[in-house]
Amino acid sequence: MTTNNRSETTKRSGRICRLVLAATLAASGCVTVGPDYKKPQAEVAPDWIAKEEPSLIRSEADIATWWKIFDDPVLNRLIDEARKQNLTLESAGVRILEARARLGVAVGYEYPQIVQANADLSGQKVSKNAANTSSGMDRNFVSTGFGFDTAWELDLWGKFRRGVEAELANLEATIASYDDVLVFVTAEVA
Repeated sequence: MTTNNRSETTKRSGRICRLVLAATLAASGCVTVGPDYKKPQAEVAPDWIAKEEPSLIRSEADIATWWKIFDDPVLNRLIDEARKQNLTLESAGVRILEARARLGVAVGYEYPQIVQANADLSGQKVSKNAANTSSGMDRNFVSTGFGFDTAWELDLWGKFRRGVEAELANLEATIASYDDVLVFVTAEVA
C-alpha cells in the first residue's frame, strides 16, 4: 500500500469518525439522562369497610371550612384572625413565591442566556481646506453598523429539563407545605 492510499484511507476513516460523532451528538440532544419520575401506586383494598353501615354517610365534605359545622361565630372569627395574622403561615406563603421564582429561573436556562444587539451610525465631513481634496469630491461620509450576539448553552443531556422538573416538584411540595401549616393553625385555634 502506498502512502497516498494510506492518506486517503486515513482521511476517509477520519470523516466517518466525525460523521458518527456528529450523529451521536445530534441524537443525544433528544435524550434526557436518568429515569422519568413515576408516581408510585398506593394499593387500597376495594372493600376497605367490611360491611356498609347505614350510619356512615358518604357525601362530599367541604374540608376547607370544616370548623363551620360547629356554627360558632366566635370560633369563625378566631380562625379568620389566626389565618390573617399568623407569621408561620405568612412565611410559608413567601416560600411559595420563592419556589415560583426559582422555577422561573430554571425555565429561563432553557433559553438564550446572553442576548446583545447594538447599532451605530456615524457621519463625518471632510474640510474643504484639507490636503489632497478636490472641489468635485463628496466630502460627506456616513458609516453604519449593526451587530447581534447571543449565547445559549445546549441542553444535550437534559440538565435544564431535569432542573425544570425538579423546581416544579419543589413548587408543588412548597404548596403542600403551606396547606399543612394552614391545617395546623386552624386545628390549633379550634
